[in-house]
Amino acid sequence: MTLPRQVLPGQTYLFTRRCLERRFLLLPEPEVTQALLYCLGLAAERWGVEIAALCALANHVHQVLRDARGELPRFAQQFLGNLARAL
Repeated sequence: MTLPRQVLPGQTYLFTRRCLERRFLLLPEPEVTQALLYCLGLAAERWGVEIAALCALANHVHQVLRDARGELPRFAQQFLGNLARAL
């Protein structure tokens, strides 16, 4: 078993998540794009995360972000949970 990832305030992270079973759930449709950006903005504002870059492909998302308060796990939980419920 690997050690838990160390999450420190003020660090920059490359954050990547894949869809369930590698399904193409993030197709470039206006509704999907709107839901993704809304969920991302909501979570980033709440947890103090600054998004530097975003690349959403059909079955995964890449983000470069700066975690000012060390809240990356909570940010990811809210962002990905809300996005899954929205889609």
